[in-house]
Amino acid sequence: MAEIGHNLMIRYGLSRAATSTEAAAWAKRVQELIAAGYTPAQAGDTAAQIILPGYQTRHYASEGDTVEMLLQRLNNK
Repeated sequence: MAEIGHNLMIRYGLSRAATSTEAAAWAKRVQELIAAGYTPAQAGDTAAQIILPGYQTRHYASEGDTVEMLLQRLNNK
């Protein structure tokens, strides 16, 4: 899960990698928001703002994985 935490850090400009607990909470909230009608990108951003510390406090040159890819990797752990 450490790699997922790093990917979340890049995707959402976090000041540090997300913990496994934070990543799981983010994934759960994303699924709830998608079920409520949000697009995956909107759900990922909204959940990150709520759950992940340091949201958009950094800018990384590389692009992060898509929300769908992150969710798939978390579900396949």
